[in-house]
Amino acid sequence: MAQEDSTSEVSVQSIPEESEPKQAAILSKTQEIASKYGSKLQTQMAQAWAFLKNKPALLIAVTIILVLIVAIVSIYGYYLHRYNQEVKMDQGYADSWEELSGNTTPAKDDTQGEPSAPKPDTNSGAISDKNNDGNILDEYEDINNHLIRKKPIDKNVENILLIGVDAGDIEQGDHNSDTMILVSFNKKDKTVRAVSLMRDIWAYFPNRGGYDKLNAAFSYGGPGQTVNIINENFDLDIQKYIVTDFDGLRNLVEIMGGIELKVTNAESRYIGGLSGAGTYTLNGAQALDYARIRVIDSDFSRVERQRNVILAMLDTFLSKSTQKQLSSIDKSLKYVRSNIPASQITGDLLDLVRASSSEIQQMTVPEWGYYSVNEGNIWYMSLDWDGQNESLHSFLYE
Repeated sequence: MAQEDSTSEVSVQSIPEESEPKQAAILSKTQEIASKYGSKLQTQMAQAWAFLKNKPALLIAVTIILVLIVAIVSIYGYYLHRYNQEVKMDQGYADSWEELSGNTTPAKDDTQGEPSAPKPDTNSGAISDKNNDGNILDEYEDINNHLIRKKPIDKNVENILLIGVDAGDIEQGDHNSDTMILVSFNKKDKTVRAVSLMRDIWAYFPNRGGYDKLNAAFSYGGPGQTVNIINENFDLDIQKYIVTDFDGLRNLVEIMGGIELKVTNAESRYIGGLSGAGTYTLNGAQALDYARIRVIDSDFSRVERQRNVILAMLDTFLSKSTQKQLSSIDKSLKYVRSNIPASQITGDLLDLVRASSSEIQQMTVPEWGYYSVNEGNIWYMSLDWDGQNESLHSFLYE
């Protein structure tokens, strides 16, 4: 607030009539700004003053611009500090699986004869809200594995994993990633693609020598291991992620003022406060109800609904004024965690989202024809990895 007060005192009305006192005051302010940025800038400002001192009108305009720049830098610095303090995770990195530490207990077998990765010890690594402040995201960093570095497959494509955690089962240590959406930004053709990865995919865990459901990766090693397992099985190059949980999703929708979605009659029965099909502005609790519906159809429809919520939130955000966007960002920071540098969040990624040339293309993995269902002791989806990965890479990179 102190930053806002200091800049708000300077305005066009506060500049006095053209006089020596006015010029002296402006010179003092200019030198104050210059002193903050080193002797080189101070020398440049002095040279500028020599040019401007006999041009009062131009001097006033330049001073106003300088004050505005300082105000903008102050606001940017405020959000940069908050992002680094509240959102940015201290992510470690490795060059191979061999460098990762953790549970390497030999794999078991399920009733179908497929090896299965052992569950972690829930007494050493389960997430708990140690600060007792109701925000479970504070503890995700405690179990986070190092991220294995990957070279970009295509320098024009930036892949980011959105992870939604089912925090409702935290006390049982079963903190799985309920939602995994790969968002792919193509910098060359200004397009965005979204890929939902089904949570029941039977994936290989190299550091455990066995298989388990894809969503279990989070409970083994947080967002770092989730990214590593996805990269390993789908031959991808993800290096960035964003994490939230169901409580965070509900609050994020509330911050946006609700999101507009078309709801079917069947869906409306499972959303509190709705009656019948229609286009509604859903509040946070209703959006969460919508995103979790599965009983009326399948998990494929469920992940599509999850994408609908994310895209509706994006549309709502981009429709707001800059002032309201900043306000939304300010209120949203506590509900997400990420390893993405703040400069990229406010720079390249925001520019890409705003400049997207078409609607976001969507895909669900596995696709029909590339998987079979195993209904033994463990229900899971076994993939045709060669065929599915070829199709996925074609969607992302061609």
